[in-house]
Amino acid sequence: MELIGILAFGSLISEPGVEIEAIEVKAERRRGYRTPFKVEFARSSLRRGNAPTLVPHPHGGQVAAEIIVVSASETLAKDMLWRRETRRESGSYTERSYASGNALFIRRFENIEGLPIVIAAEFAATIEAPTATRLAELAIASAFDSSVPKGRDGISYLMNVKANGILTPLSPGYESEILRMTQTQSLHEALVKIQRG
Repeated sequence: MELIGILAFGSLISEPGVEIEAIEVKAERRRGYRTPFKVEFARSSLRRGNAPTLVPHPHGGQVAAEIIVVSASETLAKDMLWRRETRRESGSYTERSYASGNALFIRRFENIEGLPIVIAAEFAATIEAPTATRLAELAIASAFDSSVPKGRDGISYLMNVKANGILTPLSPGYESEILRMTQTQSLHEALVKIQRG
């Protein structure tokens, strides 16, 4: 098996999933890296109650990222990343040229951070011209949605992203709008207030 990098710039950093975690070479994880493409909260995720999630976007910014290093073939790494991102327990990735709809595209980079191959999951943006206000509305609505599992709402996602040092052009305004709309002083307070009803 060779060492393959998996670029993480969202929840993947702290939640790589059971399969990827099992083959991660933890001592090799690359921290302090930045995405080679621009990223923004520009996808409304059905699995998160339509909360905004990070995806490549031309009006975003290059953000803090980590490269998870795994001992696997490129094919196996792609299959595991596809299963993690699509929340499936079986199946394999089908090669494609770009992300569209709910079809995941896995981008491939060569010779990054001393690794011959680094792969990155890419979903298509679904929020046209995202604004801080629109993102806050979606995040708050997902936190109110009782069908969304605990920790999977947009406010929790934003808190996780912040904890990993990720900052996009819309991040500050997005957070401020959540606090303004919920009349709170922190994202944690906003989430608690919403969950208490």
